[in-house]
Amino acid sequence: MNNQTLKNVFLSYRNGFYQGQMKDDKRHGNGILLLDDGTILVVNWKDDLASGIAFCYINNEEYGFL
Repeated sequence: MNNQTLKNVFLSYRNGFYQGQMKDDKRHGNGILLLDDGTILVVNWKDDLASGIAFCYINNEEYGFL
């Protein structure tokens, strides 16, 4: 498998779930992080870190950040 290829995954964490793209076993590309407390993060990831514009939804309120 070419390490430049993005793969779509669904991962379970201790406090939530991640659904999105990964490259080289890191979140990379578009992804959504759903936390057990109801927080939703819609993020463009780069090497496992949020990159660019992201949106966070807490208690049905939307917050955008760079």
